[in-house]
Amino acid sequence: MAPVTAAPAAAAAAAPAAKAMAGTGATAGAATARSAASSATRARARARGCFATLLLLLVLTTAPTTAQQQKQRQAQQQQQQQDLFDPTKIILGTSLSESAVVSVSDLSEISTECHVPLHNSDINSDGRLDRDEYVIFANAISQNYFVGACRPNNRKRCDFDKLPLSMQSNFLNLACLCEKFGGDDKCCTEDNAHISTDGAGPTDDPTPVESLYLFTVCRDTYREID
Repeated sequence: MAPVTAAPAAAAAAAPAAKAMAGTGATAGAATARSAASSATRARARARGCFATLLLLLVLTTAPTTAQQQKQRQAQQQQQQQDLFDPTKIILGTSLSESAVVSVSDLSEISTECHVPLHNSDINSDGRLDRDEYVIFANAISQNYFVGACRPNNRKRCDFDKLPLSMQSNFLNLACLCEKFGGDDKCCTEDNAHISTDGAGPTDDPTPVESLYLFTVCRDTYREID
């Protein structure tokens, strides 16, 4: 019967040792987990530090360029606004951001194909293009696109009121520029509305102001036709 009593005693003696080993293993596992968590924290901190450094470098390298570009745009806009009030220059384009400056001395070449029909459309040769004569001019530079506004047997007899409203409005706008370009203060009122043809003749030597006005007439009329 002695061997039967010895087995429980041995098991009881081994139990504390097993618990101790289990405790040691758990402690080691916790230490390993803490070490891994600490390593991950340090890695994230290093990553954040690298990202902040890269961001700072990016800001430092791009900020001067951005500031320089903004300064250049401001200088360009200031120059273009000055050109708007320069009687020897004209701004081409629909806005200051999309425009080019042309010297009035170059306008004679740009508008040559327009000056001759403008001059020839002044049927009574009084130096003025009245409403009906403007229809003749519009046909002359558009391959008779508005021929329906003229008499079939006489294309020099036209009716201004048969033009599209956009063309009628364009004529009145151009006529009302006359005062700004040196005309009288009644050049856009009622039946007196007209476009000056001064400087458009083949032998004329237009002044800078006349060149600018003629160019505006040609440009705006072409735009409406297009």
